[in-house]
Amino acid sequence: MAAPNRDVAAGSRYNQLFFYSSAGALTGSTTTAPSSGSTGSPAYHVIGWKTGSPTINEPETEVVTGDDVRLAEFQFESVAERRFTVDVAVNDLTLFARLLGTNVQTLGEIKVGAMDIVDADDINCGMIIQGKAKKFDSGSKGVAAYDGVIVPLATAKPLGRVAFEERAAAVFRFSISPQVADKHPWGITINESTVGSSGATYLPFTAENPVALHTFRGTGAETDFIVQHVPISVAKTYAVTRIVGGGAVVATVDSVTSATKTVVLNSAPADGAEVHLLYELSSFVE
Repeated sequence: MAAPNRDVAAGSRYNQLFFYSSAGALTGSTTTAPSSGSTGSPAYHVIGWKTGSPTINEPETEVVTGDDVRLAEFQFESVAERRFTVDVAVNDLTLFARLLGTNVQTLGEIKVGAMDIVDADDINCGMIIQGKAKKFDSGSKGVAAYDGVIVPLATAKPLGRVAFEERAAAVFRFSISPQVADKHPWGITINESTVGSSGATYLPFTAENPVALHTFRGTGAETDFIVQHVPISVAKTYAVTRIVGGGAVVATVDSVTSATKTVVLNSAPADGAEVHLLYELSSFVE
């Protein structure tokens, strides 16, 4: 069955964060391109998600008056910040280091990171934020689904542990500053003919199942790509390839094998080409 046009939603799980190279190419869980071949680099699972609100500010309103009456009212896009904070229950030193472009040191058997650093770089990233839903379309009301939003481009900064309190669960926080993007994370241009606009800050989506993103680099011969989680079917798998210096094109998926978590493309992407798979999954694997 297809994704719903309408749904009701609750909760949040299986949220992911992905990175881009300095050249703007999607690279998966790190800021460097994955090695060529079938393994690739999946988006990074943000474990222990508690809260995060990728919302849009209310528009600014201007009322035109005359003759002691309201003649017209105009709405203008808000220029206020879109930044939002994400609270997680798990202190992930690796994730926070990647968001800052730093390293995790090992001192004996102690692991040490760094925060509030000098000359912090802006690390380009994006997110998939999603949660459970129920379809609300006629004929399928109540059927399980998923509802979420893709943040195609952002910068992020870890803010550390919120507080040290007696007998209170710890919360760790990072800040997301979304940007207006002119393309999807996998390289397809956002334009008038596809989306109806030349750019977007958020890409809301619905699906029947949770979704995941995985990026690879072609070898010129490889057609089989192994994803991290358990894919469902050809119909629920979207593939895009992009040759270095060229545009992104939708690729044909020949088959999906859930048992081996393998997605087979119709033809081998060129050597060094980006390969991006956005797929619905039946089982999320750590």
